[in-house]
This record gives sequence, C-alpha cells and structure tokens, in this order.
Amino acid sequence: MIRLLILTPVAAFVIIGILLYRLNLEREYMNKGQSSVKAAMDNSGFTSTENSNKRTRQKFALNVRQGVSQIREQLEYVYEQNQRMMGRIEEQKRALEDQRRSAQAIRDEIGRRSGLNIDLARAKELADTFDDQRRFLIANGQEMAQMNDQMRMRMDSLKAQMEAVDLLQETRQHMIRDRMETLQERVKDLMDQNTIKVDDARQKAEEQKRAVEERVSDQMLRIKEQAMDQKRQEQ
Repeated sequence: MIRLLILTPVAAFVIIGILLYRLNLEREYMNKGQSSVKAAMDNSGFTSTENSNKRTRQKFALNVRQGVSQIREQLEYVYEQNQRMMGRIEEQKRALEDQRRSAQAIRDEIGRRSGLNIDLARAKELADTFDDQRRFLIANGQEMAQMNDQMRMRMDSLKAQMEAVDLLQETRQHMIRDRMETLQERVKDLMDQNTIKVDDARQKAEEQKRAVEERVSDQMLRIKEQAMDQKRQEQ
C-alpha cells in the first residue's frame, strides 16, 4: 500500500512534467507563428495558416485538459488513499500508545514486585520498539502530507499557466477578428468605389446615346426637308 501511495504521485509528477514541456513548446510555436492576415481567404474567412494554428491550439487545449483531468483523478485517488493511510496511522499510533502504556505498566509492576533485571530490559526494549514504530509512522505521515502540499502547488502552477494560455488565445482571436473587420471594411470601400465608377460610366453612356439619337434625328429631319424641297422644285 505504501509503495502504491508513493508511485502514484510520482506518475502524477511525470504527467505534469510532460504537460509543462508541451506547454512551453506551444508557447514558443505561438510566439514564432504569428502571421498577418492575407488577402487570399478561404470559405471560413481565415487564412490557411490561421486555420492550421487554430486547429493546433484546439488540439493542444484538448490534450492539456485531458491531462489535467487525469491528474485530478490521480490526485483524488492519492488523497483518498492518504486519508485512509493517515487514519490507519492514527489507529496504529493509538494502539502503539496503548501497548507502550501497558508495557510501561508491566515494567513498573515487575520492578515493584520482583526487581528482575531481565524482564525490565525486555519490557524496556519492547517499549523502545513501540516508540520507534510510532516515530516511523509519524514521519511517514508527515512525508505524505508534504507530498500532498507539493502536488497542490504543482496543480496551482499548472492552472495558472493554463489560464495564461487561454488569455493568449483569446488575445490572438481578438487580433484576428479586428484584422478581419478591417479587411472587410476595405473590401466594402472598394466595392462602393467600383459601384460609383459603374454608375458614372452608365450615365455617360446614356448621355452619349441621347446625343447620337439627337444627331440622327436632326440628320433625318434635314434629309426629309431636302426631299420635300426637291419635290416642290420638280413640280
């Protein structure tokens, strides 16, 4: 049981170390992988690099959360085992204390009645053995309590680093959203400018069409007048 209680926190420490190592790698990757928003966008509204980074961050966050969940389960198991162990230690301490008192009473009684040095030495040795066992159990309990404190501190540190990662991801998402809004505004401005140019071209085309129609109408009228004049002259 004691070996199980010792190996379980060690496994939890190994898992925490792996998560911290991956967390540092992710931070370096995110710091180096910051890219500006490009004009070419896919159907989701983000660049391919941003989609890849987003999937990587989501996968990393999922792995970290799963690791944290596993660590919490291990810690809960260790805590329950420690509580049981501490209860057993307390029971053994009380039993050893009762045995020590009984041994002391026997030693005192032997000393009062018979004064046999051999029995006194055995009783003293038995009492010393009980004291050694009691001190060992107390030291073991203190060591387990210190291990629990260290695990709690590591969990608090990991939680703080997870919050920092979430904050960094949220900041990057805000930056990407702002850049996308700026790009959309620019596209809208360009479309508005193109619409104005198209309207101007259409208006000019209509004016040119009217001018051509007026010229054609004038020419037809002059031709008609000339034909009528020629007809009158012939008469």
